Amino acid sequence: MDSELVRALKQFNRKERFWLLSDAIGKTFTSLSPAFLSKVGDEIGIVLPPDPWRAFDYHFDWLHAVLTLGPAYNLNPLPGPALNNPPIATGGQEDIDLLIAFDQTIVLIEAKLSSSWTNKQMESKFRRMTSLPTQYVQPHFVLASPTKPKRLNLTGVPSWALKAQDETAQLAHIILPGREDQDSALMVSRCDMNGAKSALGGHWKIFEA
Repeated sequence: MDSELVRALKQFNRKERFWLLSDAIGKTFTSLSPAFLSKVGDEIGIVLPPDPWRAFDYHFDWLHAVLTLGPAYNLNPLPGPALNNPPIATGGQEDIDLLIAFDQTIVLIEAKLSSSWTNKQMESKFRRMTSLPTQYVQPHFVLASPTKPKRLNLTGVPSWALKAQDETAQLAHIILPGREDQDSALMVSRCDMNGAKSALGGHWKIFEA
């Protein structure tokens, strides 16, 4: 039986990717892989249930709104206006790649395959994560990529998002497979007339990722 937290989270889940995958893949998408759940749980030190709720591309605006309603998470009737200072409803699309939730636990997973995280991007994520009202939940944060990032600036990361909270502070990380079946991964990028990558270039070219 879903917790009140999960029931509230579900009511905001209107991203096309989730529903398209559910329809296209069918029964194979009705639950997350036991191996994946074990990998995530081992990394953050908890045991995940065999069938937690999950959503892709879950907006921070939605997550913040739900968490402000704890511990009851009552959406009937819908709450009235709340002061938007600091900004909670941003009108933006900033989101979490995969959200897993059960009981009073939420796991936020951010993924990269061939590109890498930038400090600018992660600083924005950390700001949103820091502002989340987490007093009624047990939050966790995990990075997923083929290799572990080495140069991320962890300044401003909330303490609950760290795997270790001492001088060895680091983010939880799991290996993301996905390129084993490819001879090489390709990308399209802007470039100058000589083929050198350039954000201001008037040409484009296919590069190896």
